[in-house]
Amino acid sequence: MLLKSALDLRKSIEEDRYDMYKLAKNTDFSDPGILKISQQLDKKIILMQKLISEIRSSTLDLQILNSIISKHENF
Repeated sequence: MLLKSALDLRKSIEEDRYDMYKLAKNTDFSDPGILKISQQLDKKIILMQKLISEIRSSTLDLQILNSIISKHENF
């Protein structure tokens, strides 16, 4: 579930980056549209960082659990 969310968010970030790039080619960097997309990107990037942290934590939890299980199977 977390991985799918991260992949979907990554796609959304890439789309926003592309939209901002297209808009920046034709307008000034201080254009309200560019600023809006930039703010959206900031929020999405922060969310992505949180998702990555959760995924890493979940992975670490699974590794610890697997280690505990394998120790008990040896008894």
